[in-house]
Amino acid sequence: MDTDRLRRGLTISVRTVVTREWRLLAGTLLALCGYALWVGATGAAISQFASFADVSTAVDPWTGETTAIAGLVFVLWVVLPAIVATWLVDRAVTNVSDNLEEYYRITPLLLLVPPVLVLAGGLAALAIVGTGPALAVVLVAALYFQIRTLTYSYRVFSFSYPRLQQLSLFVTSTVLLLTVLVEAAVAAGREPYAVDAVTGFGDLLGFTGAGSLVDGTATAGGFSVRPLLAVAIATPLVLGSGYVCVQFVVGLLVRLRGNELPRSKLRTGQRYPEFARPTTKRQSSLSSSSASDPTIATDGSTAAASTAKSAGEMDSQATTAETDNTAAGGDSDTPAANQPAGDDEEDVTHTRVFTPEATDDETRIAAEDASGEECPFCEAPLNAGADSCDNCGASL
Repeated sequence: MDTDRLRRGLTISVRTVVTREWRLLAGTLLALCGYALWVGATGAAISQFASFADVSTAVDPWTGETTAIAGLVFVLWVVLPAIVATWLVDRAVTNVSDNLEEYYRITPLLLLVPPVLVLAGGLAALAIVGTGPALAVVLVAALYFQIRTLTYSYRVFSFSYPRLQQLSLFVTSTVLLLTVLVEAAVAAGREPYAVDAVTGFGDLLGFTGAGSLVDGTATAGGFSVRPLLAVAIATPLVLGSGYVCVQFVVGLLVRLRGNELPRSKLRTGQRYPEFARPTTKRQSSLSSSSASDPTIATDGSTAAASTAKSAGEMDSQATTAETDNTAAGGDSDTPAANQPAGDDEEDVTHTRVFTPEATDDETRIAAEDASGEECPFCEAPLNAGADSCDNCGASL
């Protein structure tokens, strides 16, 4: 186990909370302010339309007109904001190419350490202080765990389905928005109206007794909270931890089977473990054979030196012959005795390129630098003993 890499990854995971993810908290606060304005504006518009059309907005008794208004309110106040929230969060953890941001490209399990620490701190504060601010910290930690699970789904090699986690985030956003609406109604003194609305909407969907989510009480560990708030806290934790558990089991099975997969089948930023690389064994065998047989480099350098020396001797002989020919009659305007008549054009076939004789040190360095291996991703030549490709930067 590479402890240094794990320590660096843990440092990056924790540091990202301060350097990058503070924008998520600021964005959440701004989104809540915008959501309040959206609810107020659309609520006023719906009220004006109901007055103009002489439609009752009462939820008791529940009528067909109430169903239409409730459906419109649910779409405007819950579904659309949940879609926007899911899109904004996914955009915050990916780049312009819809790939995972570089600061999330670490060991996947390390991505879950910060939200688990925040959740543990919130639960400890809840045990010491009680409900109130500590409960808000636990809710924020649960939502943060869901967000980091989304980055986890982008990063892992096996069972990597970010769309599935986006759907989970949408469900979590829906439950949280319903909780915000109910808590706001209770804080405004409209709890009976909220109970009747939730009861009628639950009966419409086939869930009887849904009003108890608002006026009921859930007790756990000596703490009493509203059931809907408890559901809002449990939803991201159950969905996120459930995905992590399933992914862990699938990843273990894939590792045992040793499935090989080319890098082109994966997304940028997705983890590519050693066991999944089809060329790992071939590269390892080549490297081990080169290391165990030192005569390969020596033979290669000797052959290169012999070739260069032979080329130098041929150039020397050709130069000597040309000098003799010039001395015999090269200054004469008449053709030589052994030259055919009428062939007074320049013979370009005798053009030569000077090749300097290579020394033993030069050929040895060239033989050591050229490993004969190619990058499995871009097929560029690799230097001997290289850990990464100089062309594409892929880790070997």
